[in-house]
Amino acid sequence: MAAAFLIGNHHADILLFAAHMVGGDGPAEPRPRAARRRVRKVNGSGHKARDGDAYLNSRRKARDHDDQALLSALRSNPEGSINDWATTIGKSRTSCVSGLHRLRAAGLAESVEGGWKLTEEFAPREPPPKWIEPLSASQRAHAHA
Repeated sequence: MAAAFLIGNHHADILLFAAHMVGGDGPAEPRPRAARRRVRKVNGSGHKARDGDAYLNSRRKARDHDDQALLSALRSNPEGSINDWATTIGKSRTSCVSGLHRLRAAGLAESVEGGWKLTEEFAPREPPPKWIEPLSASQRAHAHA
């Protein structure tokens, strides 16, 4: 009896099908199922991530600081290994690799032939190209002549 009660409450469509096959018409309309409200998690802890969350902001700030430390370690020891850089910045190898991937996404580092290196940073040209500066009156007259 308890099993029929459970099946009837949770699987009404099966019970309706069985009643119809046995010969009974069963209810004219199946019972509408109650809508189940599902709470959707935004992040793994179940709390909604907010831009104004002080804890998340402090973690991002610490992560950015660690990325800057990794960038300076890469500059000071470009031929070093990931373990060398991790020891230099005081982080685990996994954290160092995650930082390297963030630097690659930002276009500051690249993985070449199984190693990591900084992308070339071009210094601004001195003096700046002439086409950046507006033309003076004498240059405009010379250009039209």
